[in-house]
This record gives sequence, C-alpha cells and structure tokens, in this order.
Amino acid sequence: LVLGSSSKHFQLTAYCDADWAGDSSDRKSCSGFLFRLGGATVAWASRKQTCVAMSTMEAEYVALSEAAREAVWMRRLLTELNETPKLPTIIYEDNRSCLDFAVMDQQKKRSKHIDTRYHYTKHCCSSGEIELQFCPSESMVADILTKPLGSNKVKRFATLMGLAPVPAEEEIGGDE
Repeated sequence: LVLGSSSKHFQLTAYCDADWAGDSSDRKSCSGFLFRLGGATVAWASRKQTCVAMSTMEAEYVALSEAAREAVWMRRLLTELNETPKLPTIIYEDNRSCLDFAVMDQQKKRSKHIDTRYHYTKHCCSSGEIELQFCPSESMVADILTKPLGSNKVKRFATLMGLAPVPAEEEIGGDE
C-alpha cells in the first residue's frame, strides 16, 4: 500500500452536519460526517444521536464531537501506516454558533446542560489535532447524510463525494 503522502493535497479533511429533531417520534437528531484523504472520500457515517438536542447548535455540536473522535482514530491509523499527519485535520461545519461554542473557554448559561463527553472537540482543537472551519450550507457535502435533499443537490453532493452512478445493465452488457 502506497499512500503517496508527498502530494501537497495529502491532508485529512472532514465535513460534519446534523439535522435538528429530525425524528418525529422521539425528536432526536441525525449526525453525519464524511472524511476525505487526498481528495478521495475514505469514510462516512450517518447515525441517530443518543440524546435529544435542545437547539440546532447543540445537535451540530454533538455531531462535531462524533467527527472529532473519528478524526483522532483516522489520524492514529495513518500513523500506524507510517503516514503521520503533519497538519491538523480540518473539519468543516456550517453552523457558526457551533464553531464559536467549540472554541469558547467558558460555558454559557443556556449550554450548561450539554454532556461533558461532547466537549471532546474542545480538547482536540487545543491539542492541534483538529482545526474547525466554516463551510456555507450550500456547500456542506455532509447534508446528504442527514436530511432529504432535492435531486440536484443529491447529484452535486454525490459527485463531490466521488460517487459515480451505476451504469444500467444494457450499458455493461447484461442479459437480454
């Protein structure tokens, strides 16, 4: 296995998103993230959150914590493959309140209820393992993992993820 880390584009990046209270039966949110390495999508996940988020910011913060844990695991895997990441993993997030909260030193009154385990992101930022950056919602590829989208967005995000349409049987010489 040759990973080709000599390329200037060999960096682990992620896109992270959440819906808010998307499950109408229990009002739990959905987290989604995807990771790219050297421009190729290498991992992704979409899962229901285990807590009920009280706001969009909180749902995004929970998703960000999940993405941070995955980023640390992927960085350790790359290190085991003798490809130690030299730069922080950039995680793109489309909620500015979430980004502000993730780097804030003190806790606000309306967020004091957020479980300690979700503050892992703060630790990863301060240790230099991850770096958070804003990504506008219209460019948030992880949207495809958290909510229903129109066909144009699905096609655009699928292409950005590196997914290609499966050819019809006639195109690949299937049985007639």
